[in-house]
Amino acid sequence: MSRQPEYLFILLIISGFLLVTPVSAEESVEHIVYINPGWNFISVPVRLAEGHNTGSIFNSVDKAGHSIFSYDAQTQQWTMVTPKTPVNPGEGYWIYSAGTYEISLVLAEDQHPVTKNLYQGWNSFGFPSPCPKSAESTFRSLRDRWTQIIGFNSAQQMYEPSIINGGSGSHSDYTDLMPNHGYWVYLTQYGVFSKVIFYRNLTIHFIDVGQGDSILIQSHGYDDMLIDAGPGDKGQLVESYLKNLGISTLDIVLVTHPHYDHYGGMTTILSDFVVEEYIDTELPAIPVEYQNIRNLVAQRGIPRHTVKSGDTIDLGQDMHISVLNPQTTLSVDDNENSIVLKFGRGSDEFLLMGDAGYETENILILNYFLRSDLLKVGHHGSNTATSSTFLNYVTPKDSIIEVGTENFYGDPSPSTLQRLTDIGSTIYRTDYQGTIVVTSDGDGYTITTEKNYIPTITPTPTATVTTTPTPATVCDCSYNRYNCGDFSTHDEAQACYDYCISLGKGDIHELDSDNDGIACESLP
Repeated sequence: MSRQPEYLFILLIISGFLLVTPVSAEESVEHIVYINPGWNFISVPVRLAEGHNTGSIFNSVDKAGHSIFSYDAQTQQWTMVTPKTPVNPGEGYWIYSAGTYEISLVLAEDQHPVTKNLYQGWNSFGFPSPCPKSAESTFRSLRDRWTQIIGFNSAQQMYEPSIINGGSGSHSDYTDLMPNHGYWVYLTQYGVFSKVIFYRNLTIHFIDVGQGDSILIQSHGYDDMLIDAGPGDKGQLVESYLKNLGISTLDIVLVTHPHYDHYGGMTTILSDFVVEEYIDTELPAIPVEYQNIRNLVAQRGIPRHTVKSGDTIDLGQDMHISVLNPQTTLSVDDNENSIVLKFGRGSDEFLLMGDAGYETENILILNYFLRSDLLKVGHHGSNTATSSTFLNYVTPKDSIIEVGTENFYGDPSPSTLQRLTDIGSTIYRTDYQGTIVVTSDGDGYTITTEKNYIPTITPTPTATVTTTPTPATVCDCSYNRYNCGDFSTHDEAQACYDYCISLGKGDIHELDSDNDGIACESLP
């Protein structure tokens, strides 16, 4: 995905100071910086309000007890600045102080961060908070152009030992980088362009779209991926949710399988957002309605790719999502061909099952390490998925079910709820709690819900399971469940037959024995 993570400061002479708080266009914030006796690195944030000079910023420091220098990495020269020297966002300074002081920086509205051209010789970086976890992820773009990276601890007035040296480009040293520290990088070539990744939390939004799925993943590297968009009448709801988060570009849009409750809202999303990449599966039979979605992808010039078991989806440089399903040999059931994803951050692991059921679960058990902290339950919690054997391999602490209120299918199934309860998994449901948001910092995650309601641990069905379709409703097309004897009239049988055909399931219930398009002709 083309967008790079965007709360970055790559600064000329760095400071150990910044805690960055997002600021809206309507407000400004006074940010306090602490000066210790001796030499300090001070970096200027890119959101600094206009009109500052060194005098206005350092006016609280005893003028007789400090000196301020800037450093030009290109010319390799130090320059002493005066109180009238303009200060520009992204610059940095050395300040010598005879005492301990507080200075303030007034931050203006949020802006896109700066990038930095690096020059041969010494260059320096400053890391606000949050900052990259390791040198491996931070200095990857430097490749083999550097020979040494060192740090400076302003509080102790000493240079820190080399973090990386030798210029191997392997970045095998995972030394943690610290927020509010500065680092010097010695480059052997001129004009190297670099971007540094500043992490945010990994956030997963399980958007309440009723009886359907829609999941937004916001990677810690500032890339956004939308998985499914619910049925067609929920497309605008998903659109509003994304725009309220400030999203106008989606790095990846993925459809798990071509069923309307997963792809129906995609027309709105593809029409109103910039989409960098579209991912789905290659199935032998595609419903006409879903082919229209693919046609829209092509019309908008969006690159489209298909995935299968064993593939990896890269959501930014440091977010790698494993594809566990579909298999190379496809199932006759499109639900079992759902894209299943497993990913994590740090110690937190997440498993998203789409609408996959028992058949897929049995395959995954044999081929993958499934243990996950959080499970997006397969097929809306129906009784065709989430077996006890499967759960014993996953052992999720928390389980999330995307399901509509009092839906026709009676999802989630009481038996599924009981199995989840039996393994001690806490159950969250969009029909009870609305949109559910999971936030991970790599060392644990939190779950917040739109509605302040936690269902009781004792499974309670949300609706009575209806086994006989009527013309006013549709039937379950996930497996061969009905025969003509389950219907009172030909119209009821035909409604079920037509619905399954529209989902690309074919005559899954074998209601049309002579293949003439008319179901259960013997019924009145």
